[in-house]
Amino acid sequence: MGMRKIQKIDAQRIVHVIKNWPAKRRLTWEALRTRLAQTPPYQGQEIWKRQSLCANVAVAAAWAEAKIPVALPTTAKNNTRAQLFKRVAELEEENKKLANLLETLRRQHTKLCYNASLLPGGARVLLGDLPNNTSHRSSEG
Repeated sequence: MGMRKIQKIDAQRIVHVIKNWPAKRRLTWEALRTRLAQTPPYQGQEIWKRQSLCANVAVAAAWAEAKIPVALPTTAKNNTRAQLFKRVAELEEENKKLANLLETLRRQHTKLCYNASLLPGGARVLLGDLPNNTSHRSSEG
């Protein structure tokens, strides 16, 4: 009789192992199988082959996500993939905040331009040359 099928709990454990794989170590199917063989519920048991692991949708998705190249900062030598993905999520959140701030500033700029255009001589202020406020600096640059 062959190896038993991968149950839902097995898939969750395997995905957990993949997501917490050390970024410094290369993730291969053999390395994953070796790590699984050392994991408590599977110690002393036969471990699924690569084909069986690939056939499971959750495992295959976690594997594909883990194999996406991740640029490691020089200070992140011992980070796990989970920590790196957490950092990516933090940076994406910060990017969203900055994009919202940029949009707010663009709206403010549009309002200020409109208000300036309503002032007497406002079009000249908006379309004319900027005032030279650098007269005290040398002309060399």
